[in-house]
Amino acid sequence: MTANLLIMTIKLILAIILGGVIGYERERNEHPAGIRTHMLVCLGATLIMIISQSFSDQSDPARIAAQIVTGIGFLGAGTILHQGSIVRGLTTAASLWVVAGIGMAIGVGIGLTIYAWLAVIATVLVFATLASIKHIELQLGNHYTQDVYINVLNKKSYVIIDLLDQIQSLGVKLDYMKSTPIDGGSIKQWHIRIFIPSHLKESDIIETITSSTDIIKFEWE
Repeated sequence: MTANLLIMTIKLILAIILGGVIGYERERNEHPAGIRTHMLVCLGATLIMIISQSFSDQSDPARIAAQIVTGIGFLGAGTILHQGSIVRGLTTAASLWVVAGIGMAIGVGIGLTIYAWLAVIATVLVFATLASIKHIELQLGNHYTQDVYINVLNKKSYVIIDLLDQIQSLGVKLDYMKSTPIDGGSIKQWHIRIFIPSHLKESDIIETITSSTDIIKFEWE
């Protein structure tokens, strides 16, 4: 009993670590689901797999494990955001789905099986994919990243959506968008990260943004 409990504990700790590695990459890039969410998903999937195997005499543990996939589908859908014509969060939803699979691999079997090593390998591959592929895509597409800060009156937040439509029509792509209330909530500061084609002049984008009379403050970093 003590040996089994030790192995189960090791599995849960491993799930926390591997889930946290992938969650770290998501959080450092300010995506909807970060370290805690990925850690909990991986831990939960591992725990369910461990428990489901104790029911093997009464039910099929594979049926219980299958419910993890369904549940993660609903959780992943919650990370997908629609902002006008823009859809964000698909990659984070996919990372949550993969993290659940990693947790299942850790939890399967009585001891630390070969699937635990498979989970470690998968974590390395997922982290490498999330961390490096975007940079490769940007280089192949000849884009570079730019952070923009725009202040508008809270009641005129709709201005930002119109503004994004205008700059995207120039060929700019949106990577990240977040609003923070300031001055007691009367003003919203929008942090927007965009991908700019190398052939596009920054002056054209700045001119488009500053043409709006509803913008109180504009910072280009």
